[in-house]
Amino acid sequence: MSIVPTQSTVLAAVVPILIGLVGCFILPSLVSCLYGQIKTLFNPIDKISKIVVRKHDDIEPGDVLNIPTDHDIIVKDVRVLPRTKVSCLQLEVVHFAFNGPMSDRTVEKESICFEINDHMLKVFKFCPAVVYSDDEVVERALKKVGEANFNSLVYRSSHMSKFCKVRNYRDKYWCSFKTLPAIEREVTEVFDLKPGDMINFRYYGLPHVGIVVGQLPIGDLVEIDFYHVKGGMTKCCTQEFDLNSNKILRHNYYDEDRFPLKETLEKAAKKEGEKVHPFRFFKSARLVRDCVLKTEK
Repeated sequence: MSIVPTQSTVLAAVVPILIGLVGCFILPSLVSCLYGQIKTLFNPIDKISKIVVRKHDDIEPGDVLNIPTDHDIIVKDVRVLPRTKVSCLQLEVVHFAFNGPMSDRTVEKESICFEINDHMLKVFKFCPAVVYSDDEVVERALKKVGEANFNSLVYRSSHMSKFCKVRNYRDKYWCSFKTLPAIEREVTEVFDLKPGDMINFRYYGLPHVGIVVGQLPIGDLVEIDFYHVKGGMTKCCTQEFDLNSNKILRHNYYDEDRFPLKETLEKAAKKEGEKVHPFRFFKSARLVRDCVLKTEK
């Protein structure tokens, strides 16, 4: 009996592997690219640059905001509200970032929003004698930004983080495969984390480790009156928004491309109550285009 695989056997094994590669890597990239092209075709303001807003002072009547669910609104008025609790933290984390299945993994400093008390965010606690000071950890982590020596077996984010955090990690633990004693504690309060901490969190749905190198100031809680299209009609609505979530974006127009803020509000007010064709895509985006842009760019 021959143990040499036949041509048909090889083909039978190769075809499923190729299908798997296409399904896991190539197809998602193609779908994402195609969706981006289609969205640009139907959304007249998709290519407008946007910046994150975290303070109510950064929002003026007449500004355009992109809110969660990828919806665009025209601000009529904004008011800051008292905050009783903080539900999320905006941290700067150094780790091996994932920029797509076809890209190289590099160490980056990334700003990430974390939910407090969701049982997924944990901080490592080590014996003080075996770790660097917090300032040293931050300095060591920032020096690693730009590295592209990722290895899923021996040098991923957990290893990189321990090199930044633990004294003599290479000789005492990494090379000898010894276990490093540590305790993981859930983060339940804002003050449970500080720069220099090593954290375990969910990244693209998977456990991931990184070094905290900074924390952004807590964003405002605001109430906004705004114009948008809802139920096939231009309406003025009021809603609370937590700017600490880092999910509220302000359109960044050039002054020469847009109408003055006051004129934008006047145009939006005139359209209040106006019905919109039910088969139009991105109805609120088209409202923004008509009230904000001098030309249909």
